[in-house]
Amino acid sequence: PTYAEDLAKAIMQIISDVDSDMLQFAPGVFNYSNSGVCSWYDMTMEICRLIGCRAKVVPIESHEFSRAVKRPAYSVMNKSKIQEVYGVEVPYWRDSLERCIQNLM
Repeated sequence: PTYAEDLAKAIMQIISDVDSDMLQFAPGVFNYSNSGVCSWYDMTMEICRLIGCRAKVVPIESHEFSRAVKRPAYSVMNKSKIQEVYGVEVPYWRDSLERCIQNLM
C-alpha cells in the first residue's frame, strides 16, 4: 500500500534536495510504496483493528474476485533505487495506515 502523504513527502524531499544542490537529479523510473506487504484482507483487518470495528470480515481467494484486468499474483515494488539514490525513508505500511486513520478521526 501507499499512503499519499508519505509519497508527497518523499517527492518534496527529492525536489528540495535537488533544488538546494544537496543531491544531483537522477533520471529514471523510481518505485515508491510503503514498506512491507499485505493483502486486501490484511489491510481491512488492520483498519478494523485501528477503528475498533467488530464486523465479521471473510477472506476470499483472488480467483473468487472477478476483475476486468489481469493482475500479477505478487506485485511488490522494489524501492531500493529511490532509497539509495535519494535517501528517501520508506515507512512501514501499518505505521502509515495508523497515521492516516488518526488524521481522519
